[in-house]
Amino acid sequence: MNKNFKFILTLSGLITLFVAIIYFMFFYFNNLYSPNKTNLIDNKNFSNEPLLPILSGENETENSNSLENTNPENNQGFESSIEKINSNLENKTKEELLKDLKVLEIEKSPVSSFVTISKSTTSEAAIVYIKKDSGEIIKYQIKNKTKTSVSPGDENVVGESFIKRDGSYAALRRADKDGIYTQIVNLKNDTKIKLEDNIKSMAFFERKDFIVYGLKEGDGFTLKTMNLKNKEIKDFAKLQMTEWLLSVDGEDNVRALLKPTGTAEGLSFVINQATKKISLETKPILGLDIKQIDSKRYSLMSSGGFEKNELLMLDKKTNNIFSLSENTFLEKCAFEILKSGVVCVVPKKLDNGRLYPDDFYKGLVNGKDNIIYKSLNSSTSLLLYSFKDSQISPINPSVSNNGIFFMDSKSLMLYSLES
Repeated sequence: MNKNFKFILTLSGLITLFVAIIYFMFFYFNNLYSPNKTNLIDNKNFSNEPLLPILSGENETENSNSLENTNPENNQGFESSIEKINSNLENKTKEELLKDLKVLEIEKSPVSSFVTISKSTTSEAAIVYIKKDSGEIIKYQIKNKTKTSVSPGDENVVGESFIKRDGSYAALRRADKDGIYTQIVNLKNDTKIKLEDNIKSMAFFERKDFIVYGLKEGDGFTLKTMNLKNKEIKDFAKLQMTEWLLSVDGEDNVRALLKPTGTAEGLSFVINQATKKISLETKPILGLDIKQIDSKRYSLMSSGGFEKNELLMLDKKTNNIFSLSENTFLEKCAFEILKSGVVCVVPKKLDNGRLYPDDFYKGLVNGKDNIIYKSLNSSTSLLLYSFKDSQISPINPSVSNNGIFFMDSKSLMLYSLES
């Protein structure tokens, strides 16, 4: 009898512990990180002292967000299909509005990357893209819909690719059993530069012909810059840990972001390109991702977690973070500013039981999408297009004077959305 009592007591204790753990997980994910929290997230009361020891580069103690800012309202040159939609909102019903837009196929074969080049006139606007199967680099004139081969590419160097935003350079990368191979292509003369092997991450500077790239060295991460004109390489900075993603902000400063995951708080450092001082960009945030947009003042951010990936906006002038009250992924938001706002592709509903952004990177998001406009300085939100029953799921959208351009996340085909 005594043994049975001990067994029942032990079993009851284990059940109680199990229930307590389940309750804690439910509370953690559904309360602490609820998307219904207030729009203003406290980002002021954190130290921008780096949480990780910096191996080289000076630690900047001043607020890294104290920049000269340009209000996105000053951005001009978007007399586009999308602006026509905005100006006609009062005169048309939603059904009439959505009929004005149509999806057009630009490239049937898979595309690894593209950029939209907007010139002073609509007739000069073009898209530069890279075919994933062959590495061929194509220039597509948007108005007359003609294609010109810029470079034959290299089918042996196509895994991922990047194109400088002005269309002057491209990077072709391949990973295999022998390591990671990276090649830079000058799109003006089709000359090529082979970079050192096993580059983990890289980015183009936008204001000059430079790149920054990172290499794993021991337990740390070494950043280097290369002048693409004279091929001069210089050490830039060193960070601890190895899973950093590099990008360049609106001031050509280098951003190093820990690879986003919904299981841990993310970190983002900004390294001043002139002084090499290193600052923590924002407080640690669960599943943190950051995307530079065409604004000195604002950056888009997202916070991941269980069944959510909340879209945020960082105001670098005030150092505040605001919720934009949508669940989407930064790969679904455009770089370009449109009438003081951003254009994003938003799933109508995220799948239940998923961890984001991890499951998004695995291709496990199956929701139907809408394209929306979100103002950065007001509560304005507009539906621009609904894909309804379409199987297309856009990524990497780009806004030009002629419409919205994007890749399909499944087929990697290139499309346009035009009126």
